[in-house]
Amino acid sequence: MESGAGDGAWFADSAYAEAGATVVSREELLAGGDLIVTVGRPDPQILERLRSGQAILGLLNPLADPGLAASLAAPRGQPPSAWTGCPGRCRGRRAWTALSSQANVAGYRAALGRGDRVRPGLSAC
Repeated sequence: MESGAGDGAWFADSAYAEAGATVVSREELLAGGDLIVTVGRPDPQILERLRSGQAILGLLNPLADPGLAASLAAPRGQPPSAWTGCPGRCRGRRAWTALSSQANVAGYRAALGRGDRVRPGLSAC
């Protein structure tokens, strides 16, 4: 995991290390990692340094930016994997994007995981 990756969410590198992750610099990550996972569009410095056979996975939004997907696939021979529109089951056969599925999980987790904070006699459902 890249050092500082959790800073925007107020998670220190030490929290990831305590959970078992190996925290390294960006240079070490790009040199040794076979799979680069990203939340959004990768920084240009990352794109320039990807090597042949190195896979990238993330919310790449290939429908809105087809040039990015093409540029990632061409020189490396490894197409990117975008989780932007992952299929899922939803009532009414609606499209279920990666973001809506994560919001769904977060909602359930918030309701179920904090039941210990609810006063006795109240129900979260």
